[in-house]
Amino acid sequence: MAYDASAFAVGYFWGSRPLAATISPRKSWEGAIGATLVVVAVAIGVVAPSVDLLETIPRAVGLAVVVAVFAPLGDLAESILKRDLQLKDMGSVLPGHGGVLDRIDAMLFVAPAASLYLRLILA
Repeated sequence: MAYDASAFAVGYFWGSRPLAATISPRKSWEGAIGATLVVVAVAIGVVAPSVDLLETIPRAVGLAVVVAVFAPLGDLAESILKRDLQLKDMGSVLPGHGGVLDRIDAMLFVAPAASLYLRLILA
């Protein structure tokens, strides 16, 4: 959620360079970079009360980077699917929001990647 919302906000106000113009022309590099910074800040904020900051902060930042890499990949994959199917929205349950799949597209890529990261880093 933090990634999608901040990517939208930063991209809306400052986005000028398309991230993948042929796939999703409104997504911008500025939005992706801004969202990455927000996700890292949120991760640090979440673990700040931790007892062992020297161990916890690098892990949290690593997880934030995983989110920042895989969230836009999920979003772009869903955009490719919509373009291939010549659809504007993936359903009508949430009209104007791209459909239900648009609400979870990033998570479809983030969840397995984050799970793998956590299994490897916490093992």
